[in-house]
Amino acid sequence: MDYKLYAGVCLIDGNKILLTQQSSEADQSGKWGLPAGHIEDDETPQQGAIREAKEEIGVDIVLTGLVQVVILRRPKKEDALVVIYKGSLKSNQKPEVDGKEVSSYAWVAKDDIEKNRVEWRHPFFKRFVLKSFGRKINMLDGMEIIHSKI
Repeated sequence: MDYKLYAGVCLIDGNKILLTQQSSEADQSGKWGLPAGHIEDDETPQQGAIREAKEEIGVDIVLTGLVQVVILRRPKKEDALVVIYKGSLKSNQKPEVDGKEVSSYAWVAKDDIEKNRVEWRHPFFKRFVLKSFGRKINMLDGMEIIHSKI
């Protein structure tokens, strides 16, 4: 079975998480999610998550843990394998949106997420965002993508 590969990151600061809002040009315009996107052929999931944060919100990040690996079966699209990390901004940076995929960002309080005040672009994000708050998550040694010829 073939999967499209994606990576994203929960950027936590205290009791808030940085969420991005989809632009009018992107799928699910106006809805909120994580800095995330597809993994390039020559990237690991970690590299993809770091690149997507840089592309979408212009920041350098440090990955601090693995939150979840999800297989997303999609009836109208190719199934997806989504790797979600926990991370933080390197130093004191101010995010800047790219305007193409992402129109804005916000630091959203955990309480607002728990009270369903966020319109998610993928509803499963809520569960994993809440999982990323307030607990230490162990980092895996890494993940490798091996291309088989069989």
